[in-house]
Amino acid sequence: MPGKFRSYGQLDDPIAEDGDLGFLGIDQFSDPTTLKPGFLQNAENVRIETGQVATRKGLKHYPLSEPGALSMGRFSDPAGEDYVAIVFPTKVLFWSTSVLREVALPVTIASHENPRVLQLFGKVVIFRAGQRPLEFDGDFAVAAPAFTAKSTSSPGAGLIACPNAGFGVYFRNRLIVPNPDDSPTTIILSDIFDDNTFLRTDGEFFLNKGTSDETRAIIPYLEDQLLCMNRRSIHILNNLTNPTSANTYEITRQFGIIGPEAWAQSGAYTYF
Repeated sequence: MPGKFRSYGQLDDPIAEDGDLGFLGIDQFSDPTTLKPGFLQNAENVRIETGQVATRKGLKHYPLSEPGALSMGRFSDPAGEDYVAIVFPTKVLFWSTSVLREVALPVTIASHENPRVLQLFGKVVIFRAGQRPLEFDGDFAVAAPAFTAKSTSSPGAGLIACPNAGFGVYFRNRLIVPNPDDSPTTIILSDIFDDNTFLRTDGEFFLNKGTSDETRAIIPYLEDQLLCMNRRSIHILNNLTNPTSANTYEITRQFGIIGPEAWAQSGAYTYF
């Protein structure tokens, strides 16, 4: 009968209930014996959703007939289709669950160029170490869609075209890239909504210039700041909205980063 043994007498031991009423998250910093209720020390192949631990959905394998992929990134088509852009030496395949599209490259990309894919302003840009960035306008409706090299024409006094950067980030409606033509520790900002007009006079910043402390990652931070991660130091750049009044500050020379993708963000925390 339900509830038959829920009560106990004077000589009986009371029922000791164990376990958590719900799950809040993971705490890998505290000792397992001091975990607060609702926290896990470790969890594998699960998600914590609405206080419950749910099995994480597995991966689905979609084989491609073309070997030799060099890199990949996401392209969210304004028309509503989400693609994975897969870079091969002579072309880029845009794959979604409903369609596979092929876009030609104007040059052959070598593996040592470490191509990286970035979406901005409705375009797809491929950065390559020491080489001209390639761009695609996202229009699959043309007869032969293709990437083209970014123009090298000077936009005007105090401005330059996009440098031959190995990576970049899109933040606050600007493209931010290293400027290896100046130094290994220089970064530069584009004009708003213009990814090939860079502000040499007002938007170029130097992080330990004159050293080999190469800038290896640029990370968006809070509302209007960037974390600039060098090989052996970390800097912060503020006020991207108005580069003429922006400043850089050194945070530490005790830590650095190994590469452009060796970081992740979760809430207010940046891990590297």
